[in-house]
Amino acid sequence: MFAPLYFLTAALLWVAALPLWLLLLLSRKHRPPALARLFLWRNPPFAPGGIHLHAASFGEVRALKPIIDLIGADRKLNITVATATGHSEARRLYPQATVRYLPFECFLPLWLTPQRSLIVFDAELWFGLFFTARQQGAQTALINARLPEKSWPRYQRHRWLFKPIFDAIDRLWSQSVADTERFHQLGATHAATLGNIKLLQKPTLHRTFDKPAGLITTAASTHEQEEVLILQAWIASKIGGRLLVVPRHPDRFEAVASALERICAEQDLRFDRFSQSDRLDGGEVVLVDAMGLLNSIYAVSDLVILAGSFVPKGGHNPLEPAHFGCRIITGVHTDLQRALFAQLEGVLTTDRAHLHEAIASAMQQPAVKLRQSLTPQQLQAALDGLL
Repeated sequence: MFAPLYFLTAALLWVAALPLWLLLLLSRKHRPPALARLFLWRNPPFAPGGIHLHAASFGEVRALKPIIDLIGADRKLNITVATATGHSEARRLYPQATVRYLPFECFLPLWLTPQRSLIVFDAELWFGLFFTARQQGAQTALINARLPEKSWPRYQRHRWLFKPIFDAIDRLWSQSVADTERFHQLGATHAATLGNIKLLQKPTLHRTFDKPAGLITTAASTHEQEEVLILQAWIASKIGGRLLVVPRHPDRFEAVASALERICAEQDLRFDRFSQSDRLDGGEVVLVDAMGLLNSIYAVSDLVILAGSFVPKGGHNPLEPAHFGCRIITGVHTDLQRALFAQLEGVLTTDRAHLHEAIASAMQQPAVKLRQSLTPQQLQAALDGLL
């Protein structure tokens, strides 16, 4: 009885929110996923019989690589995503795969086709997706699953909603023991701890840069307000060298450029945009207004300030800069990456008010060390029979 009521409710929500959906079509950023997910425009179903992987956005798509590496070349690989950046990255990284946007829940019973298995990555607890795939005969798995501590009270309030979801999931592998315990409390008695698959990622360089002279500090994956905050803290720290600023979202490049250029003019600092010079040493402050270069930037960085943590965004992946031996500073808002930070020693955590002090002292601290807690063999065993 739950499933018919769920899909009916989803359909009514789609109708009620139609004005909002139409507004999304006015946004250049949101138009492609909105058309595909909400109206199925140019978003045909997969051919039957493949392995269906779902990862919502850019970072999760990249983290699929260890799983995809285990899938044989003879397997039919299908990937669904929720964002435009995730779609672009999936097509770039996995040319052998068919990539689609995942439709809104009410469309899934009509859109999904029978697959060998469904593997969902991270925190995508969608009843319609798991239920429909399982009804069609697929084995279903939720892997790298997490229940962020910050959102835990909300999950507890809606505990009744999760039992039907867990009943439709054959295997549930979580990132940490704490996540597993939270899943058990929600009723997922079959949840078990595997570890974070992102520990298996080996960063790839899409371009190789010569290291600019002097100390290189990178502000990585910045969000609104963080660029100005970090630039001002970097200036106040008097650490010197060069600051590279890499915004998280490309639609903000122009706004970030205006803000940084204004401050640099006031402080008599040279400012440059990578897209205009194709260089990292064109100014004392460089805006890296290009996508897909972050690992290449880490490779020439001495110090990385991981953004998304000085505003309440949950932080970003610290493993990639750690791989390149960078010193790492993060803010306090890291609840979405807590399991990853637990694998590192030597990360400096600070608040906004003391960021300049952390920058000034960072290079005197020991290098960050990585603790490995997951092997490819363990991942293969967890996915046995699904691939």
